[in-house]
Amino acid sequence: MGVIALFSEPQWDAATTRALLRPVFETLFPWAAPATLEGLHVALRKLGHLVEYAVLALLWVRALEPGRAAGQARRLAFLLALAYATVDELHQGWTGARTASAWDVALDAAGAGLALGSLAGGERAARRLRQTARVVATLTALGALLGVALDWSLGLPALDLLIAALLAGAGAALLGPARARPRDPG
Repeated sequence: MGVIALFSEPQWDAATTRALLRPVFETLFPWAAPATLEGLHVALRKLGHLVEYAVLALLWVRALEPGRAAGQARRLAFLLALAYATVDELHQGWTGARTASAWDVALDAAGAGLALGSLAGGERAARRLRQTARVVATLTALGALLGVALDWSLGLPALDLLIAALLAGAGAALLGPARARPRDPG
């Protein structure tokens, strides 16, 4: 919670992280349009919400499990993570340099929920998460390919979108088939 509080301070606002990350993105993706670089920046900041609260929820479960049923510890961990997400966003709103966002609280809750759900359902939850990730990666690849077609039809460069489509497609392929294939008895 201390690490999350540190990153909620005004010195870690979007302008600061943009100044830190933009040169890295420009080096890694020299062909990317400014809007694409900004999209990467926003995506990385939002991914931070998911990861921070996934870790927080897992730490809360670890602290709460002794003496409690596993389900009770997970529910309490989720509520504590959600409460802290709300307090953290309110704190950001009070700083004057940051804004409070209900969407960020929803991302925080999603991160906590995904982490705790993976504990609760074991293999079944992991399979569902993998299937969902495969669908999202496939839709991302298709959307990026549509963007490539649109950009090319307008005479615009689309190498960044083409790379995004290929990476998303590769991710979908690496996640495996949506359903387990029956084994060949012979």
